[in-house]
Amino acid sequence: MLLASAYFDESTDEGSADRCYTVAGFVGNGHAALDLDMRWGELLERYDLEYFKASEIEFGFGEFVKHRDNPTKPTDPLSAKEKGLIREIKTAFIDLICDCDEMVGVGAVVILPEYERLLQDSAHAKQVLPSPYVICADFVLLEAGIMANEANAYYSSIGTMVRPIFDWHEEHMGRFQQSFTSFTRKNPISSKYLLPPQYEDEKRYRCLQAADCLAYEARRLLVRDEFEPDRPIRKAMGRLGEQIGRIYKLDYESLKAIADAQTPDLIPIKPSIDGRAKRLQRQSR
Repeated sequence: MLLASAYFDESTDEGSADRCYTVAGFVGNGHAALDLDMRWGELLERYDLEYFKASEIEFGFGEFVKHRDNPTKPTDPLSAKEKGLIREIKTAFIDLICDCDEMVGVGAVVILPEYERLLQDSAHAKQVLPSPYVICADFVLLEAGIMANEANAYYSSIGTMVRPIFDWHEEHMGRFQQSFTSFTRKNPISSKYLLPPQYEDEKRYRCLQAADCLAYEARRLLVRDEFEPDRPIRKAMGRLGEQIGRIYKLDYESLKAIADAQTPDLIPIKPSIDGRAKRLQRQSR
């Protein structure tokens, strides 16, 4: 059996704007994941960064502070020089992700006001729907499991298991790992080739930093669709589109369908972004 990897991170404005919660990341074979990890490390060394975090780079916080004109004043408006360096760094890391064609992006975004409204409207939904984090994490596990089943059906002589790796999360990781037994019982087909999820430090598992980038851009995209429809699509997300398999937006109707269906091994809604067919066409050429 071969071992493939899936790397997932979360991104949310919960507690501030309270608009959405996202879990997203990449699924790929072990060789592709190792290649991405090593080349990611080279970029971090080039830009003197301990790690890459999309929100910090975006606004010049965290690891980027050392590159500010005056590192002692990290909240000052960004200078033209600083903005230029931010664009350069972000572009370099997006270029790297786009060059790793065998890493496929998947994700789910819960629209928080819609989630709360459904819980108020439906006692059934309140009983069966878990937290936004768990809903999103279950979705990416289902997608990873579906992809593993498809790969094993196509390459039947090899056989592949997928190890899901999530970014360290004190609040959710213990309960989510414990719930994996229940997940496998409810989804016996999708979980057939899934190993139990691990939680790791993104500084050691650098593919988690790539997952953070996708989660951040997916959240910004779905925020735009739901709350800021007149804003143009961000260039980073436009370019990452080539790497995406499926990303789901979970609004009121989608969440209601999930609560009502509760069907094993089935995602009862259509993805907001579905690049799987296009990817299969490219790979078959």
